[in-house]
Amino acid sequence: MSAPTFILEEVHNFIMEEKYKTVYSKISNLESRTHPRYGICEQPNTNKECQPRIINVTNKQLTVEQVKLLNLGPQYAIEINPKKCINNIIIETENATRCMETKWQNINRFQAKKLIKRISEKRKQNPLHSHQQSVIKT
Repeated sequence: MSAPTFILEEVHNFIMEEKYKTVYSKISNLESRTHPRYGICEQPNTNKECQPRIINVTNKQLTVEQVKLLNLGPQYAIEINPKKCINNIIIETENATRCMETKWQNINRFQAKKLIKRISEKRKQNPLHSHQQSVIKT
């Protein structure tokens, strides 16, 4: 009886070793950037100035900073001032606590107050984003 179980274990070990080899080879191929399947395709040299990305339809002349910021595209996210975010958080938590039972409202307000205080102490706006906001306002 021990002979068949021994053979089954050897077959099982052999199969598992083969599977691990294929997994390790896939991982090494993904890690290496020279693999042909995952190579970086270079764009052909095109003149980017032939079609402007920004078309100014106003009478106002845009500065270089404004053009650079607009060239980042509509998907570019500028960080909002943390004070505005915290005010929104306070309003939303107050609205949420009003929907609770009265006996739980004060407890949840106290916990939310501690969390909001901790967030406000840690959050400082990135100076680059505050500069970009001032550029957008102008």
